[in-house]
Amino acid sequence: MLASLPAVWLWLMAAAATVVVCSALGKWIPDRRFRTWFPVILVVCGAGMVAYGQLTAGHELGQMLVLYSFTLIGLTIGLFPTRKLMTTYAEEINRGVKRERYDYPRSHIVFLVFVVVAMAFAAFVLRSDARCPLRFLHIGAYNLSVRCPASQRSLNIRPFWGISRSGQRSNRGIPWRSRGETPE
Repeated sequence: MLASLPAVWLWLMAAAATVVVCSALGKWIPDRRFRTWFPVILVVCGAGMVAYGQLTAGHELGQMLVLYSFTLIGLTIGLFPTRKLMTTYAEEINRGVKRERYDYPRSHIVFLVFVVVAMAFAAFVLRSDARCPLRFLHIGAYNLSVRCPASQRSLNIRPFWGISRSGQRSNRGIPWRSRGETPE
């Protein structure tokens, strides 16, 4: 979906996400060295992520740029509740105050991880191309079926007795069938 856009728009989306995260963190962490080096480190790591995804995992450039953009925006949103605490710690460090530990509330860490993972999942869903979209989802009373139109394969997920490919019926692991009973 998003990966099918022209590459110029994907590069602009990645650049905009980089500017947003650098601006936000530059404001929240008032340190000149951080403002200078964080964008450089971010761009180098992003280029490494895109190159790694293309060379080893076989993903296209557009797919990796969408993932890069969405995870950066997720990082910015996830760090939003911690912004005042980061500013306080950065100002203390600039004044020369050293602490043994810089504690962050667990709820902030959980929120950060949740938002970054959710944005990465959203990028995965929105970057999928026309070859294998997961649009064909069927939820039945006893199973969940996902059908991929490109490969003509489907995956049936049965909540109590495991996962089986379509066309393969098995009584393994189904306690009520081994006893001759029927489900309620």
